[in-house]
Amino acid sequence: MRRTTKGNSHSPPAPTPAGPDPGAAEGPGGLLRAQVQALLRSGLFDPAFYAAAAGEVFPDRRAAARALLTTGMTAGLPPTPLLSLGSLPKPMDKAWRRGQFRKVLEFLSAPEQAEFVTGPLFDSGRYLRTLPAGTDLEGLSPLGHFLTHATPDTPLPLPGADRDRVLTLGDAREALIDHAGLVVAQEHDAIGRDLSYQDAAPLPLDEPVRLWSAGPGGPLVSIITPWRDQHFARETALLIAQEQELQRWELLFVGDEAGPAVMHDGRVRCVRTLPGEDWRNRGLDEAEAPYAAFLTRGHWWRPGYLRSALKRLIGTGRESGYAAVLQHDPEGRSTVQAGYGDLATLRSGGRVDLGALVCSTAAAREVGGFNAALGVGADVDFALKLASRGPTEAFPFIASERLTPAAVMRRSTAAGADGDWLDVLGRAWVDWDRVRADVPQRVPGRLSVVIPTYRDSTMTIDAARTLLATTSLPDVEINILDNGSPFSVAQDLIAAFLGERRVRYRRLPVNLNFAIGCNIGFAQSSGDTVLFLNNDTVSTSDWLPGVVAALDDPSVAGAQPVLLYPDGTVQTAGTVFPADNGLACHFLPNCSIEQAQIVGEMRFSAVTAAAMVMRAVDVARLEGFDAHYVNGMEDVDLCLRALELHPGGFRVIPTSTLTHLEGKTAGRSHRIPQNRVFFWERWNGRVPGPELDLYVRAGFRIERIEYDDVAIPSPRPVLAPAESADLPR
Repeated sequence: MRRTTKGNSHSPPAPTPAGPDPGAAEGPGGLLRAQVQALLRSGLFDPAFYAAAAGEVFPDRRAAARALLTTGMTAGLPPTPLLSLGSLPKPMDKAWRRGQFRKVLEFLSAPEQAEFVTGPLFDSGRYLRTLPAGTDLEGLSPLGHFLTHATPDTPLPLPGADRDRVLTLGDAREALIDHAGLVVAQEHDAIGRDLSYQDAAPLPLDEPVRLWSAGPGGPLVSIITPWRDQHFARETALLIAQEQELQRWELLFVGDEAGPAVMHDGRVRCVRTLPGEDWRNRGLDEAEAPYAAFLTRGHWWRPGYLRSALKRLIGTGRESGYAAVLQHDPEGRSTVQAGYGDLATLRSGGRVDLGALVCSTAAAREVGGFNAALGVGADVDFALKLASRGPTEAFPFIASERLTPAAVMRRSTAAGADGDWLDVLGRAWVDWDRVRADVPQRVPGRLSVVIPTYRDSTMTIDAARTLLATTSLPDVEINILDNGSPFSVAQDLIAAFLGERRVRYRRLPVNLNFAIGCNIGFAQSSGDTVLFLNNDTVSTSDWLPGVVAALDDPSVAGAQPVLLYPDGTVQTAGTVFPADNGLACHFLPNCSIEQAQIVGEMRFSAVTAAAMVMRAVDVARLEGFDAHYVNGMEDVDLCLRALELHPGGFRVIPTSTLTHLEGKTAGRSHRIPQNRVFFWERWNGRVPGPELDLYVRAGFRIERIEYDDVAIPSPRPVLAPAESADLPR
């Protein structure tokens, strides 16, 4: 695991004097020493940058170079902020990740690579043309020569469309070193990593057990467990409690059954729940101890767990703590889920195992307990509310061993099973009350573009650059939301727009998907109009003014351009509901742009969020996209909710066209069945349609409707000219 680096110097590295490494050919480490010398001689190595990217502190340049050669290259870390691994041809990228530094160096130094662009910040050809004729590169690559001779004030030879932008080496380097440190810190905030067993410390046993044994003063902890859970044996719960080295506990069986009158231990109570009452909240209401722990299905607490947990909480004065869990799956594999629980780590992953959480009973009551309406997200919501009051103690030990039943493992693929969790996580990132309160302060006439992206820099950079290059709108800002892309992708994205005041880049610690990414991007934007834009779009004309102007009509909820495939045919000219009480589909796919001109006279129930313009006040009022959807159908859902504010619907502007590389973005289709189930549970019987008149006005009739093979099928109308087919009944 990488550590956050502190105290690294941001001064440019001094060039290493030429000369052979005296020990390069001696001993078993001779080859590595020779490679270290070659790396330092190349001019390509920036020790401070690499230290920040690796999250390490090195004693000297050679130690940092050895680390890059032995571990950094295979981890995909570059040696300098001016070399993007994504710019390398695939064979060279593979060579780098295999630790073949000399092979990559030979490629960069080859005469035929004189025009090679090493990333968003360096154009070899442009640099070479600034040198006097006959300049000796001293055996270095163009990038190595530049880095060896440049000062912090030297302007970078930026490539392509950025030639007119002035950015110095010092400014770029400092920004990218800082960003590298941010990425490392975010990785440390990620929750739920699978660790080896050795990574979790054993339970500390330095406190005499007798100090925590039963005695006067009542229980220290209330163990709350569900009585109605038939999968958890009552006798097992009592045995786990009785085995605890801390004996000052009470055990509350909570459920809608009467329970046994006596369980042969005076510390046991049975608590009845009222109809619809949550067992966790009922247990907190009845708890008499100052601390509460939740013994949930599948957990077998280790004997020292409660003693160690309370010792840490009492010693630190913190209100809650979260431990590690050793999980066993049905196939016999075991992993340790790390016990991280502060606000940052919860927002970075949000998965909470209630059986590893101990908290102050008073604090649990003050935050309102559990919101049972959130389903599986209730535990995350509860932990977030506790963490918002102060730091959560990350217990450095394993709380329990947990057998993960197959049914529980399958739950993650069931419809809506983790939608509630995602919704809670989304609200932890966006304070919608504040967003709504800030709407009057948004800049009138400014268009805020929100582009979410994941594991891509090339398409995202093209989408933002082509939009800025083609638009005539006077006030446009672009907000790029990076959903936790790998280090090299993140570096390319920030490097591409350093010094560009119209573009703001933000990296999230993990992939929070399209809906949450868009909502976070919207929350940080400042314009009174917002454009949600896919990163796989390319602007070839000034299409924005026409789409934004559609909002001049107060009855219009939003608008989109006509989206085209790269071959110029229509990808979508709106979103329609062609069947009675059915799902939506694209309008006029594969038709010509001439055939789509009629859409300018139509109103639609929905448009695509691949390029959707709405008023900021409406997005804030509707609280953006619903995070229950994972990369699909969240746009149709938002549009249907927006119709309640603007019954005039949505417009499609045929004179505005945008190329959409549909299907190029990774991870966009694996949740189709779950998204449809959730959509149908909300909108069944309330969707528009059949909207057959739109086809008739466009000169078509539906010859038949085909469907895909998903449980809730999506329609695929087969069109025919209006005179050659009858309308289906």
